[in-house]
Order: sequence, then C-alpha cells, then structure tokens
Amino acid sequence: MSVVVEAVDLRKYFPVPRSIIDVLLHRPREYVRAVDGVSFKIYEGETLALIGESGCGKTTTGRLLLRLEEPTSGRIVFMGRDITRLKPRELRPLRREMQMIFQDPYASLNPRMRIGDQIAHPLLIHKLATPREAREKALEMLKRVGLTPPHEFYERYPHQLSGGQRQRVVIARAMILKPRFVVADEPVSMIDVSMRASILDLLESFRREYRLSMLFITHDISIGRIVSDRIAVMYLGRIVEMGPTEEVIRNPKHPYTRALIDAVPSIARRKRGKKLRIKGEVPDPRSPPPGCRFHPRCPFATEICRGEEPDLVEVGRDHYVRCFHLLGK
Repeated sequence: MSVVVEAVDLRKYFPVPRSIIDVLLHRPREYVRAVDGVSFKIYEGETLALIGESGCGKTTTGRLLLRLEEPTSGRIVFMGRDITRLKPRELRPLRREMQMIFQDPYASLNPRMRIGDQIAHPLLIHKLATPREAREKALEMLKRVGLTPPHEFYERYPHQLSGGQRQRVVIARAMILKPRFVVADEPVSMIDVSMRASILDLLESFRREYRLSMLFITHDISIGRIVSDRIAVMYLGRIVEMGPTEEVIRNPKHPYTRALIDAVPSIARRKRGKKLRIKGEVPDPRSPPPGCRFHPRCPFATEICRGEEPDLVEVGRDHYVRCFHLLGK
C-alpha cells in the first residue's frame, strides 16, 4: 500500500505568555511541548487511531498534519510531497484532498449560514461546481448522511439541529470534496451513546467508498479498537506504543497502554490477573520529567527510567514500544 501521510520527527512547542515581572527579571521563556518528536505513517485506505489522555498532544498532531498549525520542527509528507514549508498559495490546491472533522460540531459551523450552504461552500471555494450544481450535490450529501428530507434540512440553521445531526453535517461538509485524508478529532465524544454507532458506521462507509485514509483521534481505546487498523498510544507529546490494533489490545507492552485497556470494562473483563492502575495526573508539558516521561506514574519504574529516555523500538512485526520494562516478557 502507498503512504498517504507521513509525520517525521514532528514537534510543536507553544510559547507561554510572559508577565511583566518575567520580562523585567529576564526570565527565560517557557514552552508547552505539545508534540515532541512524533513519527508515523498512514497508508492508503487505513485508519490509525491516536489514543491518549486529554492534553497529551493528539489534537495538535492532527492539526499539524493538515498544516492548521505550523510545526516547530520536523516534516510532513502528503502523497509523496513535503508540505512542511509550503506557502498558503502552494498549499491551497491540496486542501481539497485533506479535511478535518472537528470535535465540537456546533463551534465549527457558522450559526448564520444555512446548513445546505455550509455543505456546498467547499465546492464553490475550490471551484468544483457552479452554485446550482453545488446545491444539488449538497442535497445528495444530506441524504447520504441520513438527514432526510434533504430539502428541509438544507434550509435549517445549526441551532435547529440536535448534536448528532450537527455531527452528520460536519461529516458531510468534509466528505463532499471526496478527500484522500481525513483527521477525525473525537467525532463521537460529544454525542449520546445511542448515536455513536451510527456515526461510526457512517465514517466507515465513507472510508470504504472513497478509499479514505484517516487519523482517528480519541481518548477511548475501546472506540479506537472498533474503527482502526492500527493504534498509536500517545503520552505527553510522544508515542509510547504503536502497532496493529488487535496486537496492541491483546498484547500491550507498555504499562500506560495496559492501564488504558484495563480502565475499559468491556475489555478489562478478560482474565489477565490484577488490573494495572496509574495514579496522579499528566505532568506539566512545560517541563516534562527527565528520563521516561511516564516514570512518575509507572508502577514498574526503576532508576534507569528516571535517568534515561527509552527509544521507540520494534518488539514484534510492526509493533513498536518506548519502554525499558516491556510487559509480558
């Protein structure tokens, strides 16, 4: 399979605003290390689930891949072309091939614009249809995502829809361009549990129909298992484990991955002894702990974990782990 998107040692450091006292005392500027050396590939037709706690850098990684954020360093390769330093004018023709489904559908929709016009707008922006053709395609897409009768939904505004309906609108707006790559940022986290399966089925149908590649961002490893071909587990700006979905779920090697799995009742019911629990909160990304970033919360941490940072090494076929003390050895 061909590689659609590749991240190479991607980093994003956000400067922390300084107070007047900080400036007067010449205190050095601090940076939030949101993404700190992330590398992976996403192949044609593949879904990679990026999983981790809130604040670990998942959304920033997705925004970097689409150049919605400018990377501090590293490279982004899209369909064989390095797009890291492309100017907006050079990047614009590629925008139709890469889209994002935002976590909050209400915040990502224009409250003063009709639903149908918002779905048709990308076609007009990229000059892919006349206004009449764009309207017809928007009506077809509304029907495709289950918002029927489409003519009625076309005339509505975002505040007139439920959360699940707004999520379908956001998906329709992204898919109307038939992109090659989509970043889905927590697309079901703000939807009732009863609606989640239908939204996931809708995304899967588009993936099969358009041969989509997708980065699916979620904090719920059980959802990641359902939708993905591979899983990448992220902690404090770095990937700590990555591999085929079932291999990672059934044979986790990193303590953090094991803790995420054991926290999900539907998965943790498996008979594998005492559940692994982690304590405390994610450390401040402005000053990550030395050595392994997980060691302050890890029950298996030793002196080497506090002094050295492990590399991401292959422990099985396409299965990579960043840990000195692999589980199951």
